[in-house]
Amino acid sequence: MQAIADAVQAQRAFFRTGSTLDIDFRITQLKTLRDALLRYENRFYEAFRADLKNRPWRSSARKSDWY
Repeated sequence: MQAIADAVQAQRAFFRTGSTLDIDFRITQLKTLRDALLRYENRFYEAFRADLKNRPWRSSARKSDWY
């Protein structure tokens, strides 16, 4: 439990530095998130199926699949 508290404290300290205000930082973080979602997409589907009994098309994480 202490590890979680330490991680939260470190994230709060980082946030207070103002680094997250930079638009380039935000764009980089969003691209990193997108890449991770795409890289682990099948694992997400497996987890949704195991936890929620959803079919992959019902738990799609890609916006292009929504239309």
